[in-house]
Amino acid sequence: MTLLSRNVDITLATATAACTTLDMRDVTRAAVMFGTLSANVTTLQLWAGLSASGTFARVYKADGNAADLTITPSTSAGQVCSLPEQVYATQFLRLVATHGDAVGVPGTVMLKS
Repeated sequence: MTLLSRNVDITLATATAACTTLDMRDVTRAAVMFGTLSANVTTLQLWAGLSASGTFARVYKADGNAADLTITPSTSAGQVCSLPEQVYATQFLRLVATHGDAVGVPGTVMLKS
């Protein structure tokens, strides 16, 4: 079986409605790539919705903890972070920054299906 891939450019924001919506309906694996980041950017929240323009809610693990993406920021090197397994059960996904220093930071989400 050959995996299909596509890249989606995103720009981080702290407002869920301002974030890029990712179509996760056929995705089996994904990672996000960023360039350098402020030391204050350590977490991205994951929000899911049933439709691209509908209501979005925070993604949680089965144990009740948020399924956030933890980042180790660097001002000298970029990084690639795999998305947690909980996102593969979602229809649509948004990556939401938790710190204002992340607003406007570009990234690329690499999706495999």
